[in-house]
Amino acid sequence: MIKCHDDGNLVKFCKKCGCETFWEHNVDSVDWQVVEKEIICADCLCVVNYWSYGHYQNYDAIDDEYMEMEKRKMREKKIKRIIK
Repeated sequence: MIKCHDDGNLVKFCKKCGCETFWEHNVDSVDWQVVEKEIICADCLCVVNYWSYGHYQNYDAIDDEYMEMEKRKMREKKIKRIIK
């Protein structure tokens, strides 16, 4: 299980449920080396990103809906900091 994202994965949360914890499912390998994997939400099991041959498909996963959710999440965090 991985928390949030790692170096190349720009997806920080699931668009469907907002969870920030993911796990990886190996999809394909060549000579026992993983070459493709899905990044899956730990809560709703939705595929949030895809990794293939060393690169994440960030720009397929980060669309207008994702950006709107990110803006809302940032506003919520800012409000929580102000209230504290």
